[in-house]
Amino acid sequence: MKFLLLVGSAAVLGAVTCGGTAVVDGGSGGSSGNTTGSGSAVCNTPDPAGSLVECNSAASSGSGSMSCTTALCDDDGNMWESVCEDKGCVCRFNSTVRCSCALQGDGQFCTAGVDSCCPSPFPK
Repeated sequence: MKFLLLVGSAAVLGAVTCGGTAVVDGGSGGSSGNTTGSGSAVCNTPDPAGSLVECNSAASSGSGSMSCTTALCDDDGNMWESVCEDKGCVCRFNSTVRCSCALQGDGQFCTAGVDSCCPSPFPK
């Protein structure tokens, strides 16, 4: 599954697998998202302090559209949120949008087997 990640005025092409791993290719010398809990260089967030735990989740649907929000918080109270609807997500750190991404191709966010396209440590 492919997605488009928007960081400021730059677009980054990547892919998401059902296992929740995001691979981000920024062209020459691209970087890859990871699942080890380090900060996101792509979306400009610091490393989490201590462990990450789920701290807020919500889902809703209506008029053929779905939306879902998942959040992870660290030991210092910082929050990484993935806020998704149908074909796109915004990736927020402490309630501030750091980047956004869009699904390219089949599928729909907020359904089984389609994880958020936000890079780690944002929740999938």
